[in-house]
Amino acid sequence: MYKLLAMSVWKLTPREYMDINRLAREERLTLFEELEKLWNIKLGQEEKIPLDEIEDIENPIIEKIFNADSIAGVTNLLTILQSSILKVKDNRPMTEILYEFVKSSGYLDSFVSEESADGLFAVSNIQKFFESIKKYEKDNPDSNIYEYVDFIEYCIEVGESPVVDQSELEDFNAVNILTVHGSKGLEFPAVFLVNLVAQRFPSRNMSDSIPMPEDLIKEMLDKKMSQEEAHIQEERRLFYVGATRAKEKLYLSAASFYGDAKTKKKPSVFLYEILDRDVAEEFNFEKGKVSIDGYEGQENTSIIPKEVKIELMKNFSYSQLDTYELCPRKYEYAYVLRVPQKPNASLSFGTTVHNTLKDFYTLLKTSKEGIEGIVSEPTLEELLKLYNKNWVRAGYDNTKHENMKKEQGEKMLKRYFERIYSNDETPLDLEESFVMHLGESTFAGKIDRIDLIQEDNGVKQVCIVDYKTGKVKKEADIKKDLQLPLYAIFVEEKLGYKVVSAQYIFLEEGVKIEADISQKRREKAKERMVEIIENIKARDFHAEPDMFKCGMCDYRTVCEFAKT
Repeated sequence: MYKLLAMSVWKLTPREYMDINRLAREERLTLFEELEKLWNIKLGQEEKIPLDEIEDIENPIIEKIFNADSIAGVTNLLTILQSSILKVKDNRPMTEILYEFVKSSGYLDSFVSEESADGLFAVSNIQKFFESIKKYEKDNPDSNIYEYVDFIEYCIEVGESPVVDQSELEDFNAVNILTVHGSKGLEFPAVFLVNLVAQRFPSRNMSDSIPMPEDLIKEMLDKKMSQEEAHIQEERRLFYVGATRAKEKLYLSAASFYGDAKTKKKPSVFLYEILDRDVAEEFNFEKGKVSIDGYEGQENTSIIPKEVKIELMKNFSYSQLDTYELCPRKYEYAYVLRVPQKPNASLSFGTTVHNTLKDFYTLLKTSKEGIEGIVSEPTLEELLKLYNKNWVRAGYDNTKHENMKKEQGEKMLKRYFERIYSNDETPLDLEESFVMHLGESTFAGKIDRIDLIQEDNGVKQVCIVDYKTGKVKKEADIKKDLQLPLYAIFVEEKLGYKVVSAQYIFLEEGVKIEADISQKRREKAKERMVEIIENIKARDFHAEPDMFKCGMCDYRTVCEFAKT
C-alpha cells in the first residue's frame, strides 16, 4: 500500500503522502486500514460499495490532509481496490483484474498520452508483462493471483523480471540504461561504464549461502585460484563485455563519493588495467554539468515520429485490416504500440461459440463419413454440452454478467439449431487456416466452415461460411466487406475448390446473408487489401474520429482526436 500510494496517478503531494503515513503510525494502523477508517468503508464486502457513497464522504480530517485532486485520486484507488478484491474472491482471470487497475487508475493512459520515448518503452514493458501473465495462466490453468504473486516475486529474486527487449531500444534517439549482462550481443556508438570504483565494479565478493558442489560446476576455474581471485576474474570478464559494446566511444565514469557515504572510494582496478597507467592523481573530480539532447516528438500522421525506426508487422490478418479500415489510429495503438486491451467479453463469447460450432460440425462430419447406425447425427443436447465445455470466462464484469451472457448464448444456439442447422449440410473443412503471400508481406486467415454443394467433373463446388456473434450488419456494410471475397480467392487458389457461394451467419438474430464474391468483388477486395498494407508500411495512422466508433474504442481516453 505504501508503494501504491506513492504512484503519481493519485496526485498526492509529498506532504500529503507524509501526513497519511504519520497518521497511520500514530493510530497504529496499516495504511490500508487508515484509508478505510478515513473514508468510513470496509473494502471487500460482498455488496458493492456505490461509487457515489465513496465520493460523497465528508470527513474534516480528510479535508485537512488532502486537497480536492488528491481526494478524487484516493477515492478512485479505493473504488478500484473494492472492485478488484471482489474479482479476486470470484476467481476472475488475473489479466482482467490487472487490466482494470492499469486502465481505471490512468496508469496506462499516462504513458500513452506522453508520446515520448519513455512512454513508448513503458507501454512496451506493460504489454510484455501482460503477455507473461497470459502465458502463466495458460501453463497453470488452475492457479490463482496469490500463486502468481509468489511466482513473480521468485522470478524477480532470480533476476528474471520481465523487461523490454533491449534490442528494441537501439532504434530510439535516447539513452539506453541496461545491465552489463543485458548488453551482451548489442552494440552502441557510445557506451558509458559507470561505478568504476572498488567494491562496486568489481563488486564485493559475497560467498554463496549454499555452496555449489564442485562436481556440478561445468566450467571449473584453476583449482589453485582463491575464491577472491576467481571472483575478480569473473568481474573482469563482465567489464570486458561492457567495454566492447562501444563502437566509437567508451566513457569510463567514477565518483569519489556515492550518496551519503563518508569514506572516499578508490578507483577500480579495471581502470588501471584498461588505461595501463595510474589514475589516482586524476581521481579528484570537479563538479560539472553534462548536457544530452532530449527526445522530442513531432506531430504527424503517427504517434511515433517518423525518424524513430520501428519494426512493423509483415504478417496481416483480416481483423488487422478491419481495424485499419475502422480507424488507422486505432490500428497503431493496437498493433504498433501494442497497448494492452481490456479482456473483452465479446471476444471471449465469440471464441466460445466458434469453438462450440467447430466441435459440433466435427461430430456431423464424422457421422456422415462413418457407418450408418454406428455414429449418430449430433443432437441439440450435444451442442449445448459442447457450449459449456468451451466456455471462456475472461472479460465479463462479474459472475452475474457472465451467467446472463451464458444463458443468452444457450438460447442463441437453440435458435440456431432449430432455424439454421440442417443435417443436409456436408462440411468439408472446419477452421481451415491459410496464408497468402503478397510480395514481402503475408495475409493469413481462418475460414469457419467450407460446405460441399456438389462435385462436378472432379471439382468440388463449395460454400464458405463465416459466423458472426455481433449485430446484423447493414447491407451497405456487407457489400464493402473484404473478408469472404478474400477467403474465396484462397479457397480456389490453394485448395482447388470452386467457390459458388458465401454466407455470413449472424447467430444472435438467426440470420443468414449471402455475400458478393463475384470476380469483380474479389479483385476490388484484393486491391483494397494491398492498399491498406501499403498505407501501414508508410505509417499512415491518421485518426478518423466518429462519435459511435470512438465511444466503443478502448483507446478513447488517450486518443486526442476521440469524440466522446
